[in-house]
Amino acid sequence: MKVYTDLENITIDGGTAVALGNFDGVHIGHRKILSAAERAAEEKDLTSLCFTFSVHPREFKELSGGKALRFLSQPQDKLELMSDIGIDGVIAIPFTREIMKMDPEAFVRDILVDGLHAKSVHCGFNYRFGDRASGDPELLRRLGEELGFQVIVQDPVELDGETVSSTAIREIVEQGNMEKAERFLGRPFALNGKVTQGRHIGRTIGFPTANFFPDPHMVLPPKGVYFTQVKIFDEEGRPETDDEGREVLWPGITNLGTKPTVGGTQMSVETYLYDFSSDIYGREIRVYFLKWERPEKNFASLEELRQMIQKNCRDGRVFHGI
Repeated sequence: MKVYTDLENITIDGGTAVALGNFDGVHIGHRKILSAAERAAEEKDLTSLCFTFSVHPREFKELSGGKALRFLSQPQDKLELMSDIGIDGVIAIPFTREIMKMDPEAFVRDILVDGLHAKSVHCGFNYRFGDRASGDPELLRRLGEELGFQVIVQDPVELDGETVSSTAIREIVEQGNMEKAERFLGRPFALNGKVTQGRHIGRTIGFPTANFFPDPHMVLPPKGVYFTQVKIFDEEGRPETDDEGREVLWPGITNLGTKPTVGGTQMSVETYLYDFSSDIYGREIRVYFLKWERPEKNFASLEELRQMIQKNCRDGRVFHGI
């Protein structure tokens, strides 16, 4: 999958099927939009594209007048998920003030039609674009009839009586309902990070852990202990695989929090992997949060902490079936 970071260097022969949206989290609703664009491209001999924006949360906060932004997925994860769907290319351009203030009709004519040669355009029912978000799917349809491209609008996807959206999933994650988040995302919620050297307190009580500091711009579940799975990446960023080439997921138990029992203050992700002994310091890992077990607690002693971890690990083995 090719990634374009500016509009000037896009070279695509022929027409395109374009999926429009922010796609934070690439949840099950997003996947329907992206898959529809991919199918249209295959049926009509087009190139499938996703048009989205790359924006640092600090820049978004400035452009939106102080509104904070928390992500469900990091940029590389989003690209990986889109590649898995089969999209040929992603256009992830900076979200500038000029783009934000762009007339919606100019966006369609100058970017979608003249720039991308769009023949099939796909978006969600609530897609908005252009100055003051004044562009909507109805405008896309009208311009499509005038300019010669098809518009396919994805109806709301509902689960548990709720519309699936990135906003709803952020709230679900913040509530700690990881099973529901998994249903809405279509995969477990995950946090990525590079394993760092800690104080080795876990090792001294018999539970060595892989630790990292989460991206401060990511949505976080509540502080606590979770049953998790972990994917480990090599130095080139490739996931660990078994002898048959399948990606390996290590079962584990994770504490998300500040570790108050040992005087911690910084938010960290601390994971104990069952039956694991390899040195992975400096390696990138991805922790998938499957189920909340208990809140983080300030124990009276390391021995009390050790006994609770033993219990959590026993319960975790039952959960993982190992």
